[in-house]
Amino acid sequence: MACGSAGLCFARSLQGSGLRIALVEKQQEAALGAPADDGREIAINRHSLRRLRAPQRA
Repeated sequence: MACGSAGLCFARSLQGSGLRIALVEKQQEAALGAPADDGREIAINRHSLRRLRAPQRA
C-alpha cells in the first residue's frame, strides 16, 4: 500500500504506542533525496514539522 506523506505522518504518530512499525520503501535513497518534479506539492505546518523532527523514543 502506498501512503505517501499521510502514511508517513501516521506511522510517526504511533511512536510510543508500543507497536512495532516498519516503513518499507522500494525506491533507492538517492532517488528519494532528489525526486523528479511530478507537479505535486506537500505543505507541512509547524506542528507537523516539529513532530517529524522529534527524536525517536525507544
